[in-house]
Amino acid sequence: MKQARPVLLGAVIFLAGALGARPATANVTIVSQTRTVQANASSVDGSNGQNDSDSASAAAPDDGPFVQGAGAFAFVDNGSAGGAANQNSTLSADQFVATGNCGMDAYGGSNSVFSSVSATSLFDVTFTVSVESTYTLTGFMNGYDSGHSDISLSGPGGSLFQEFAGGNLQIDFDELGTLVPGEYRIRASSSGSVAVGLGKNYASGDFSLTLTVAKPVSVESTSWASVKAAHR
Repeated sequence: MKQARPVLLGAVIFLAGALGARPATANVTIVSQTRTVQANASSVDGSNGQNDSDSASAAAPDDGPFVQGAGAFAFVDNGSAGGAANQNSTLSADQFVATGNCGMDAYGGSNSVFSSVSATSLFDVTFTVSVESTYTLTGFMNGYDSGHSDISLSGPGGSLFQEFAGGNLQIDFDELGTLVPGEYRIRASSSGSVAVGLGKNYASGDFSLTLTVAKPVSVESTSWASVKAAHR
């Protein structure tokens, strides 16, 4: 637009807004999804032959909401182990939301006891985007003691985002970018494992993410005649 028509340029911008310049839902198709929680625990006392073990798991059967927990606990006279993992996640046409966590501890009251436990919450989704789209990825992750969490987003061009949190560290993130047409994978997990003879050990981790995908804003075309008419 020539600088000689600054008023007319304003009319174009105004009319574009009036006609409904807007973001539209992106064409996102889920290719596959793996959303699971699992926990395993065992405790053995070599001095008296006592042993106990337990395990639990749950998996999302389809693309519907997944709200599940799994806990495992084992006990002997002088030792114990217990752990749990949880997840709450939803998948929609333009947004994935997931929170997950794990926590565990193992205890041994004598040198003859060996206790161990592990737990994992996993969110793993592969999807395609059919048109160039904008995205935001926000959330946090942490890992304490020997627990850890990680989140990654990758696509046709390689890694778009990848972070790991452990060692009593929390990471917050707020990402913005563009997805070209193609296949993508977003993965998040919190997991840990501990084992102990005499003493007590702990581990925990949490993650939270929201991935929102939307088509770039499009402006409906119009003619100079309609622009002029609207400006009169």
